[in-house]
Amino acid sequence: MKVLLALTMSLSLLACNDKDVDGVLKVFKSFVLTEEDGLQITIPEGMYEAEFSYKSKKDEIELEIDNIYLDDDSEFVFNKPDPDNGSVVSYDAESRTEKLRLNMPASATGQPVRAEVVISNKILVQKRPQIFWDRCGAYYGTKGGLLGLLGIKRQPRSLGGRSGSVGSLSSHIYTVSSPTESQLSVAINLVHDEETVALFEGTERRRYRELHWEGKCGEYERPVIID
Repeated sequence: MKVLLALTMSLSLLACNDKDVDGVLKVFKSFVLTEEDGLQITIPEGMYEAEFSYKSKKDEIELEIDNIYLDDDSEFVFNKPDPDNGSVVSYDAESRTEKLRLNMPASATGQPVRAEVVISNKILVQKRPQIFWDRCGAYYGTKGGLLGLLGIKRQPRSLGGRSGSVGSLSSHIYTVSSPTESQLSVAINLVHDEETVALFEGTERRRYRELHWEGKCGEYERPVIID
């Protein structure tokens, strides 16, 4: 029996990813950050190459500043507060842009400064939904997770008391998704004593598949897309 799907080109909620977003940190006034090993480092005025990443497994934001201490890169971790505390997600249909705003007070982040984070994802190109024949354990899209990432759980079968997939078909699955290209932008205001002491800005283009539907591992009835 065929599976009938009525699909739209709607977007899922924005999720950050583990991959770095390269950018520039502009420091307007020197301030202090605490490195991962607990060392406090003064960040002087100036402009620095930096990278932003969101560590989804640890639920924390990381800002790496190049050549800031002893000509070496330093990593500074901001613990992400409870999602109900100042976290806002919005979507503008006209510009096809999702935004995630995070208010990260110093008392929650573990840093001496407050971080005001805005992450936006603007859809540049999105093709109509297509049917794909994927591996059950595969992860498609940007590594670490962006909207539309296919994170499909393998459903192993029992074989002689051992778990494992049986044959090549049992390790595949039908999915429906739209090939998508977007631009991810990150802006971080670092605030000390109600004064913005630094601003990080970075952008990166992403190519991935936005997932609309997935079948079950071991079921091989091909879906039909209804416009």
